[in-house]
Amino acid sequence: MPDLWAFVVSIETYAHPDWPRVKGATNDGNRTVAYLQTDRNVPTSHILRIQDAQATRHEIIAAFKRHLVDNPEIKHGDAILFHYSGHGSRSPAPKNWPVIEEGGDEEGGDETKGPKLEMITPYDESTLDENGTVICGIPDRTLGVLLDLVSERHGDNVTVVLDCCHSGSGTRGESEEENPFQARGLDPSLVTPLREDVDKHLWDMEVLERRKPRKGAFTGRRAKSHVLMAACGQYEEALGDTRSGLLTTY
Repeated sequence: MPDLWAFVVSIETYAHPDWPRVKGATNDGNRTVAYLQTDRNVPTSHILRIQDAQATRHEIIAAFKRHLVDNPEIKHGDAILFHYSGHGSRSPAPKNWPVIEEGGDEEGGDETKGPKLEMITPYDESTLDENGTVICGIPDRTLGVLLDLVSERHGDNVTVVLDCCHSGSGTRGESEEENPFQARGLDPSLVTPLREDVDKHLWDMEVLERRKPRKGAFTGRRAKSHVLMAACGQYEEALGDTRSGLLTTY
């Protein structure tokens, strides 16, 4: 029987002072790890879990590569899980990005028109890095490259669980007294637009390994490297309360 390796990211509180906490995200991570250890007997050393301030943009990508891509202990055909609970959002596709949206055409984008990219939102999104550059989210294209690298090296027994959404209203909405459920997404107007050269080093790495660049988003129906379990559809909202995300709960 193949071994199972997991990378679990949960972000309940964010560095940006105006962003709402993601109710129940910490419990999502706790429940996921408990399930893996208790029900699936996954060794502790096979599970990497980061949360809140640990889950910076740099560390999410670096830990993904370290634990799931470059890990010499993973055998071909082992089961691999990436689980994310936190905010998601969308951003206009930077100019010259080859983006294929489901049901759309391949074209570039700008700040107001064109296709949007879905992304997960790291702890430090919209804060400044050590060079004074505003930190952006992690787009689906970047996650797609990482997943392709996993598949190329270890096989396609890969599962992705996203307990977030990309059409949430962020800080807009009913009060907690009126509605105990919260949408796990930030309005695109609140997040930092993606730069054209963001994560270029990863695309270059994929070209070297696969001899061709990734075009589509990893969330597309035609993905061959993995199975995606999402809390909601592309234009729907993923909900959670103080206990947990509804995807993890049910």
